[in-house]
Amino acid sequence: MSQSGDKTEQPTPKKLKDAREKGNVPRSRELSTAFMLIIGVSFMMIFGSDLIDELAFSMRNLLAFDYKELSSPQDMGVLILQAMSAAMMTVLPFICICASVAYLAQSILGGQIFNTSKLMPKLSNISPISGVKRIFSAKTLVELLKSIMKLILVTGLCLLFLQSNTDKLISLYDSGSVSLSLELMADIILNASLSYALVLLIVTAVDVPYQLYSHKKQLMMTKQEIKDEYKNSEGSPEVKGRLRQLMREASQRRSVSAVPEADVIITNPTHYSVALRYKDGVDSAPVILSMGRNNVAMLIRTKASECRIPVLEVPPLARALYFNGKEGSVIPYELFVPVAKVLAYINGLDNKMAHHIDSVFVDDLAVPPELSER
Repeated sequence: MSQSGDKTEQPTPKKLKDAREKGNVPRSRELSTAFMLIIGVSFMMIFGSDLIDELAFSMRNLLAFDYKELSSPQDMGVLILQAMSAAMMTVLPFICICASVAYLAQSILGGQIFNTSKLMPKLSNISPISGVKRIFSAKTLVELLKSIMKLILVTGLCLLFLQSNTDKLISLYDSGSVSLSLELMADIILNASLSYALVLLIVTAVDVPYQLYSHKKQLMMTKQEIKDEYKNSEGSPEVKGRLRQLMREASQRRSVSAVPEADVIITNPTHYSVALRYKDGVDSAPVILSMGRNNVAMLIRTKASECRIPVLEVPPLARALYFNGKEGSVIPYELFVPVAKVLAYINGLDNKMAHHIDSVFVDDLAVPPELSER
């Protein structure tokens, strides 16, 4: 049975994003080394002869010169710089390709990020206790197992390679030509490098899944950490609930504050209340001062009673005004006639505080049913 402190939950997107911003992403050194070796050896197999010819040409130009043309020691320095520049331009494509492959290989696993926090000094790096923990950590054990695995594979590769290339190695003594021996040696070295790169691919096939698993396990979270993260990013549920309550109370106060200016309150009678005002010469049409439902509707009716404002139960008109009207705006034009009849009816009443209207009058209001049915 898991405890509350156990890291049993998957890392959240925010946890992954924060880890990435700190440079904490999965990496595999074997992956970039293997890709760089394969591409580099392949490049040398295809363009190696041309590269060697160009380097040899640069060396010949450096060593073959007429000393009589040199008037000062500085001339020799210029000659050396020219030869070195030519040699550098010759090998520059090879260097750029290897560097690009090393960069892109890291992008495969974890992507490329730039973070200066890794360059900052940390006391934990020179702490003896932290050093001992790193030595006996699971990560160090895995690196040891990888090294043993590479040693076994490379040893087996060397034995197999020596057995299959014994004749080539012996023929180096009997080649009779330096250039032929160099060419044969280069071929042996390239084949050995390519074989070693393939061995690294085997190690990479084991290392990459482990690095992904280890990185994910490192970022696992406890249930409490997820709750704390949610509180920090979204806000505490208690605080959010209190804010919603305050917003409701403020909305209720705004709805009730305009009631004293109303001429009449139209109710459902229990679910909806709408406060209307019409001042001749001020309003172009009746205006909805405030409206609400349930608790807010009750507050509007209570305030109206305190201010001795007529409260009339006209359910279809109350629903139509609530669903189609807007606070602070004039009523919808489809309701001009029924509202006008209500205002006229109120002005003709002897008892302005009457709460009920004759049913015949309500039927005569002719409220469009599509406006009041929700």
